[in-house]
Amino acid sequence: MRWSALFVVLLATVAEARSPAPRRPPPPIDRHCTVTESSAKLAECIATHARGSTVVPIASDLQRVRTLEGREYLFVKFGERWRLIYRPGDANYELVGRSELKVGADLARRIDLGHHVQLGNRGMFHERVSLVCRGEGCAAFVTACTVLQRGRAVETFRGELRVTREGAMTIEGDRSHATSICRGR
Repeated sequence: MRWSALFVVLLATVAEARSPAPRRPPPPIDRHCTVTESSAKLAECIATHARGSTVVPIASDLQRVRTLEGREYLFVKFGERWRLIYRPGDANYELVGRSELKVGADLARRIDLGHHVQLGNRGMFHERVSLVCRGEGCAAFVTACTVLQRGRAVETFRGELRVTREGAMTIEGDRSHATSICRGR
């Protein structure tokens, strides 16, 4: 009887240890500031839900927000409304181009961001992320990726963003020189 009681307690302990950890809620800025009605409301929302954040206007309709915890957010203005469209992984993103793109009968907004990261003391990773915004939604595409080691490109990919007849977007380019880092992007 003693062994069976010990076995039940042990089994309950193992089952409890395997239960998944509770999910943490998203940060307040993700819950409350994804869409705001004006520039003033966006500033108020950031001041309330992400105190101490740095807001950097990149263009008249594009703002980057960095929280004290190191999270990055990119907001774009559609008419009078501001919308959270992208969460860069770090602060090494910069605006490199803006243009319009014809998608079907509509014009879409294209925002190109350059991203660079130091790889150890001898390498560098560069990529270009193209955000294509139709209506009030945006999709992200990696249109270029290069890894440099000791000044030489060890892998690279350059692609062109193409729109199909159905209005879908694809990346066309030669991926034969893309290996472990650039292939999955």
